[in-house]
Amino acid sequence: MKKFTLLVALALLISTGLSAQKFYVRLSAGPALSTYSPIWGEYNYEDDVVTAKRVGLGNGIPAGAAFGINFSKYVAFEIGVNHFFGFATKFEDVYSTATETYWLKGNMLSILPSIVITPGLDKINPYARFGFLGGVFGSVTEKFEGEGTIEGISYTEEYLLKDYGGICIGAQSALGIEFKLNPVISIFAEAQLTALSYAPKKGEYITYEYNGEDVLDNMDVKDKEWEYVKDLDLDEQIPDTDPDKELAKTISFSNYGLMIGIKFNIGTK
Repeated sequence: MKKFTLLVALALLISTGLSAQKFYVRLSAGPALSTYSPIWGEYNYEDDVVTAKRVGLGNGIPAGAAFGINFSKYVAFEIGVNHFFGFATKFEDVYSTATETYWLKGNMLSILPSIVITPGLDKINPYARFGFLGGVFGSVTEKFEGEGTIEGISYTEEYLLKDYGGICIGAQSALGIEFKLNPVISIFAEAQLTALSYAPKKGEYITYEYNGEDVLDNMDVKDKEWEYVKDLDLDEQIPDTDPDKELAKTISFSNYGLMIGIKFNIGTK
């Protein structure tokens, strides 16, 4: 009986503590620009010109949703889910007998636990948010279109490939301001900084056409799939039925963005 009474008292204490908290859900989206964009060259071999072009896969639209709990009017904890939709970056190489055009873009789904600190003002409330990113379901796609001549014979070539697999760890911070419209609904704007690098584990061609014909089904596994490895043995003989191996690479998704959103309070203090 004493144990039962103790359990009931503990349950009442927990439920009272939870009801004293204020929960919230927030939704946000906005544009972001890469903080790291290495220089790639666009080649024009006809005119012997190389044009420098920055290519950053952090350009895009981050969109997110988060569930939070206020431990006090000054500190909150939230767990969020962010999806980064990357913009395609185009670059082109011109040869004497061919032109090749590439489009690159990245996508990433991230889990974001974070701490929110605020002075707890009533109507207009600034805040700072700090957290870690766990990137999952990341991918980088490359679209290619080429045309030209080989020994006087015209050809066209098109493919779409995708690098994917693996997880990554990063960080995110934000400074924002919240405008309370009423006790339930607020709108907010924040400057957001994300640091995230991605190393895909695998890759494959999604489509491959040559002279307008689909040739993907006729390709060996070695020619249409590959795995990224830290150490590449150039003397290794890989069977045609196994994926090829490529040297591992790291791709930056780091960016800074301006986010706007809406927040719904779903608990009462």
